[in-house]
Parts: sequence; structure tokens; C-alpha cells
Amino acid sequence: MVTGAEHFPLNRSDDDRITLRTMNYADLRHIMQIEERAYSHPWTIGIFRDCIRVGYNCWVGIIKGRIVGYGVIMLAAGEAHILNLCVDPEHQSKGLGRRILQHLVTRPDRYRHGHPRGQEE
Repeated sequence: MVTGAEHFPLNRSDDDRITLRTMNYADLRHIMQIEERAYSHPWTIGIFRDCIRVGYNCWVGIIKGRIVGYGVIMLAAGEAHILNLCVDPEHQSKGLGRRILQHLVTRPDRYRHGHPRGQEE
């Protein structure tokens, strides 16, 4: 099992589940495809690399083995700043953005640099 992964139903009538796990460098090719479809002024791959490198809380949402969304949150000075939250346009209007947002705002204190607190490498 992936460190930091959690599984959630999307809604009561939906058999699909979204898995939220920490983002890694191998995810960036898929993330960039979504970013470029979703935004007229997308982040660069370098921005995502920097976010992972400095230890921001970076998450991907996966359904049936495919990345369908992601979020990046920066924790500093007792505050949290959501830097990016995106759902693949093909998967919007299904509650995925809401689920990723809930995860970002309710879980940040449990994670540091993508690892459950107390299990840092």
C-alpha cells in the first residue's frame, strides 16, 4: 500500500472510489496533461517539482488507476494556503474537487513532507 494513501467513496450511489495519496515525481507527466487541459495559464512542471522538493503537501486523486485530480497546499506559520486544486475536465462535476479540497483542509496537520507524522524518512 502507498504511504499516505486513503480511499473514499465519491458518493452513496457511486461504486467508484477515489484514492488520495501523496504526489511523487513520477506523477508529473499525468499531472501536466491535466493542468494543460484545465487552465489557459497552467503551472509548469518545474513549479510542481519545486513543491514536492520543498515538502509542500501534494496529493493526487486516483480512480481506477488513473490520476483524475490533484491538490497542493503549503503549511507555514500555523496557516495553510491552497496553491493548486484541479480536476481533469473529463471528470468534473462529480464531487472530486470537493473531496480533494476536504482532504487538503482536514488532513494537513497529519502529514509532513508527504509522510504520516512520526514516519518521516
